[in-house]
Amino acid sequence: MNQTSQDTSSWPTFVVVARAPTAVRFGINNPLDMHLRDYPTSLGPLEIDLRVRTPYVDEGYDPHVPRGVEFAVRGKAPSLEEAMSVLGNVGAFIAPVIALGANAAVGDGVVWLAYDISPDVNRHPYYQLYMEPDRSLPSSKRRVDVEATVHLLRAIIGHPDSNLLNAAVDHYQVALNHLKPGQEILALAHLYMAADTLCSLREIRPFDTITDGHAGAPFPMLMS
Repeated sequence: MNQTSQDTSSWPTFVVVARAPTAVRFGINNPLDMHLRDYPTSLGPLEIDLRVRTPYVDEGYDPHVPRGVEFAVRGKAPSLEEAMSVLGNVGAFIAPVIALGANAAVGDGVVWLAYDISPDVNRHPYYQLYMEPDRSLPSSKRRVDVEATVHLLRAIIGHPDSNLLNAAVDHYQVALNHLKPGQEILALAHLYMAADTLCSLREIRPFDTITDGHAGAPFPMLMS
């Protein structure tokens, strides 16, 4: 369904931050930064900035300990509550692609911080959720190749069956999140659904058509 663009110039600007448990990590100085234009939301197409990074926490060790993954989104919304609802879900769009690219689990995100950064107002709505610090024994994590992840995202967005690909990737993320003792049947069920969805694709592209080498390929929503 096509969404009609609307004038958002009078809306305040917010930053919304969500955190999720994960088996991946980004380099300390190597976050994934993206600018998305005409990103489809319940408020209509929005222009947003997204940063995905791994928080490295000082727990008395050197180096600091990687804990989860953080999705920080900046964009416009009519209110703080709508910003939390709409911008807070942007991580759910990119998380399955990160999980697929790294072949490692990325859990569901929880909004823990949201605030107004509009420069021309005196009152700035603010929200923060207290989250108990994670003191569990750190596990090994797969490092995210940021450049490869962006290529993968471009390939999915630019594919004529992008909706089917997104559905397959979502199923694969769920399967990865349940690859643990006692949850094998659920993981296998979602792997089957991912494979079944891929069988419905109208077009299978060779690898060399999904990289930047594919000259002039249009990706209207993604500007990195």
